[in-house]
Formats: sequence, C-alpha cells, structure tokens
Amino acid sequence: MHSHVQIAPSPQHIHASRIATGEAQLLIGCDAIVSASAEALSRTRQGMTRAVVNSAKTPTAEFVLNPDWKFPGTSAESDIRAGVGDECEFINANALALKLLGDTIYTNPLVLGYACRRAGSRCRGPPCCGRSSLTQCR
Repeated sequence: MHSHVQIAPSPQHIHASRIATGEAQLLIGCDAIVSASAEALSRTRQGMTRAVVNSAKTPTAEFVLNPDWKFPGTSAESDIRAGVGDECEFINANALALKLLGDTIYTNPLVLGYACRRAGSRCRGPPCCGRSSLTQCR
C-alpha cells in the first residue's frame, strides 16, 4: 500500500492529490519490498529525497503461493539506494517496536515517528503511514 502525504501550511499550497514523479522529499518505508517498488521509487530523486526504511524481513503473500520464495533484502535495499542516493537509512523497526513497546503492532507508527524526527524541520505534522508513504513538504 502506498500513501501520498503532502504537508503544507494550508490546503491552497497543495495542487495535486498525488506526489509527482521525482518530487517526494521523504520516503517513509514501513516495508522494504513496497519501498523498492517502481511505484514508490518513481517518486524519488537523488539529492532531493530522503528515505527511512524498515529493514525487517516481512514476507509478502507470494510466500504463501511459492514455498521457495526468498526475501529480496539486499536487492530491495540496493534498489532504494539507487533511487534515493546517500540519504537512506535502514532500521529494523520490528525489533525496535518489540523491544521498546512490547509488540510489533507498533512498527509502522515507530517508523513514522523516527522518519519525521530524522527529517527535521523539512517536514512537520502528523502524516499517516501505510506500508510506504511518500511525503512532499512545502
């Protein structure tokens, strides 16, 4: 699931419901596979986009259909780094949520909070976080 979240001082500053190609300032990746998808990476641009991505190996539905399925961890990370550049940070948010909050159910809000703190003053406000959020701040 992808969420296009735009944060602006007022609704008049937002001119589209989706973030345009290469215009995301922050990729909040609660799932590495979704974050490495063509849909997500098409919105990023080196030198403009920062990424915070959960590195935990979360299987997809493909795992049920294909018993030989393997998590594309390093290829997903490589694809994200290729799309975003040096401004990538990978954290095992599942492990952090379990250790700090007692349950992995808190993984996505943890990634969201961490990403917003790391983005600093570029992004303010409470964007929602699906499996992968693309954020554009004005």
